Amino acid sequence: MGVVNPCFEIINGLKKTNGLKKATGGLLIEVMVAAFILSFGILAIIRGQINGVNASRDAYHFLQAEFLMNDMVERILANQGEAASYAYDSAEPVTSSEEECFNTGSTEYCTPVNRKDADLLEWQALFTDSSGAPLLPGGQANIVIASGTATVTVSWDGKPRQNGEPNQDDPLSRSISSVIRY
Repeated sequence: MGVVNPCFEIINGLKKTNGLKKATGGLLIEVMVAAFILSFGILAIIRGQINGVNASRDAYHFLQAEFLMNDMVERILANQGEAASYAYDSAEPVTSSEEECFNTGSTEYCTPVNRKDADLLEWQALFTDSSGAPLLPGGQANIVIASGTATVTVSWDGKPRQNGEPNQDDPLSRSISSVIRY
């Protein structure tokens, strides 16, 4: 017997199988399954981003509503002599004949009644931003006066309006209220 050349055995082995492995398609299936799983992962990440943006928008609207509500509560408390006349419904815009108090902001011209009118006009103006767009989608405000208490409520649509119409996918309105005794 002699020394066997290892190269000879490799070449001899290739001749037996003709150098080709039997193709089964296993690798292709593995790649397709991996791509499928990866696509679901990417979709989950995108959905998470959308939920984050929606939560951020909702938090912004809540903070704006809280600011508006607290602003009016402070105005009522600062003018307690006229607190009983602060009733307000945003469906009926406030107009005032006492523009002097509203325009100058000076207390020299403002009686408590004029201050109340100026407060309501200024508060009404706060519901829009500097470009005239609504601060809250579908934002509305009410002040209900009853037996020594004032309930200040600010409400808005949960989702932005589309073409001025409420979003039918989320008809739930959100609101925040504060009750004060005067």
